[in-house]
Amino acid sequence: MPVLSELFLAPFQHLAARRIRRRFPDDTPRKEARKAVEALPEWISRQGWRTARRGGLRWRLNLADNLQRSLFFREGYAAQQIPHIVGLVRPSDVVLDIGANIGTFCLPLGSRIAVEQVHAFEPGSDIFQQLSRHIEMNGLSRRVHAHHLAFGSEPGELTLRQSEKYGAAGASARTLYGGGEVVERVPVETVDHWLEQSDLERVDFVKIDVEGAELHVLRGATTLLSDRRPRVIVLEVIDELLANAGASASDVVELLSGYGYRPWNFRDGRFVPATPEDMDRNPV
Repeated sequence: MPVLSELFLAPFQHLAARRIRRRFPDDTPRKEARKAVEALPEWISRQGWRTARRGGLRWRLNLADNLQRSLFFREGYAAQQIPHIVGLVRPSDVVLDIGANIGTFCLPLGSRIAVEQVHAFEPGSDIFQQLSRHIEMNGLSRRVHAHHLAFGSEPGELTLRQSEKYGAAGASARTLYGGGEVVERVPVETVDHWLEQSDLERVDFVKIDVEGAELHVLRGATTLLSDRRPRVIVLEVIDELLANAGASASDVVELLSGYGYRPWNFRDGRFVPATPEDMDRNPV
């Protein structure tokens, strides 16, 4: 049961959070927003579930989760990088969003770019439910399709675990490779086998953000890379996470280079050719 001071302060905490959010335009991420949020006592940013409109989309957000809290306060990865990545997609594209989380990438695609199809894959049962709800809340069910599935180098089943660093507050950082607390067992498929079972004739754009399992996903997608040849592949490459899965950034770059892809990096608000020093800084 909350103490009296918590009951008394709650309305003022919520008002403070609203005032901070209103200071910053919806589509303009600002360093000041992050600083303001970080300066707030932790109990302000942990106000349970909130419904919000961000980027012209409706969201049901759990403020106990790091990524969802950053989206609520219009800061972090979702605000800074996603708009630039979305800008790489064409209206006629067929897109695979592997590691879709709550939809921070696939929902803007479905609403702003009006792509032909987006297939969003998320292994965590609770996050998959949020993803599905967000698709329905925004009327995007005809264009954005959610799949409760993980991808890897071979079909089977693996254990999804919490991040050792963030614990329960980091649902977006859950991983199939690591030593965190067990969340659940999840089904694993290869991209190539899934595509064989689908009716997709082409794939134009692929985004992969799977907390260190990127190389395993690519190893299960060799037919996609050799035959369908997506125009753009955007993926997270962090050596620390890849090492948990027995891989490295150079392994990822080497595999993709073998199929004719060149690495680029997002830096200072734009994409630039990646250098060797960039290989642990999210090259694309």
